[in-house]
Amino acid sequence: MNSLNAAIRVFFLGAALSGLVHANVIFDRGLPNSTNVNGAPATRSNEAWLTGFTSSGNYQLVGDNFTPTINGTISSITVFEVANNTNVALATPTQEFASVTLYEGTNNAAMTTGISAVSSSYSFARVFYQPGSVNFIDQTATAFPIYSLTFSGLNLPVTAGTVYDFAVDATSAAAGACASSPFGDPCFLALHGTDAALAGLHNKGPTTSSLTSSSPVARRRFKVPATRAARHLP
Repeated sequence: MNSLNAAIRVFFLGAALSGLVHANVIFDRGLPNSTNVNGAPATRSNEAWLTGFTSSGNYQLVGDNFTPTINGTISSITVFEVANNTNVALATPTQEFASVTLYEGTNNAAMTTGISAVSSSYSFARVFYQPGSVNFIDQTATAFPIYSLTFSGLNLPVTAGTVYDFAVDATSAAAGACASSPFGDPCFLALHGTDAALAGLHNKGPTTSSLTSSSPVARRRFKVPATRAARHLP
C-alpha cells in the first residue's frame, strides 16, 4: 500500500548574515519527477485531491502535515495545485479563483480543530514534472497545467518534533471561469498529491500511512465552517 502526501515546500527564516536575511528550505516534499506520473492508478505517483463537499454534505479542505526537525519561524509555504481548465490561457489561479487561503496549525487527530487561516496572499508560477516539462494528465488522457502557490511573510513559529497540519481552500472566480473545464462551474481547488514510493528524486519528504492511493477517503480532510455550491468529493 503506497503512501500519498500533499506536495509542499516550507521555508524557515534564517539568521541575519552580512545584513541580509536568508530563507532556508527546511522541509521539501515537492513535485515528483516525470518518472511514474500520469500512468495507471497502481503505478502513477501523482494525484489531484479536490477540496469540496463530501457525500454526507460536509464541506472539507484537503491537506496534509509536516514535522520540522528544528525550532524556528516559517517564512513561506509553497503548495501545488492542478488547474480546472485545460486551456492554459484560462487556467491561472487568479483566473479560476477569487481568493485562495492557506490554513495551518498543530495536528489534531480528529482533524476538526487546530488549523486556522494564516494567509490569503500568494504568488504563483506554472510548473512541470521534469525532465520533459510534463503536465498533469488524468485517466481520460486530458492534460492540465500545474501551478505552485507560495504564501510568503507568514512568520509562523514552530517547534521541532511537533506535527503541523496545513490545508488550502479557494473561492471560485465569477460564474463562467470554469465553464470550458471538463468539470464545469464553479472552479474547485485540487491540491497535488504525491506518492513518495513512486515519486523519484524530486520528492524528499517522509510518508504518512494516513494517505493511501488505495483508500481515497483516508486523505487528510479538515472540517471548517464554509458555504459553497455543492460538488461531491470523489
